[in-house]
Amino acid sequence: GTYDVGPLQFNTSYLKELEPYGITAADVEQSGCYPYELAAWRLRSHILHDRGDLWTRVANYHSRTPTRNARYRSSVIRKAVGRVAFRTIYDCSVYRSTQQVIGA
Repeated sequence: GTYDVGPLQFNTSYLKELEPYGITAADVEQSGCYPYELAAWRLRSHILHDRGDLWTRVANYHSRTPTRNARYRSSVIRKAVGRVAFRTIYDCSVYRSTQQVIGA
């Protein structure tokens, strides 16, 4: 069977595609940026090639099982919306403070 490895829970089923490049589970488990680059590659593949709306394709990284996908999808959406709201509030506060400093 397959199992998840590394900080981003990269499923070993994806390693078959990476085998010709010499990429193994040990590469996915290492510290640093490399596991994140591999996860980004996998996520990009889901976004470009899977069916469904964007959030379902993103959640396919976690699971294609409908109930698990839906649960993960909701979590990803909540986190994304929270980050956008935070960034908007942060950007507005920085803009206002900059305007006060330059006297605009």
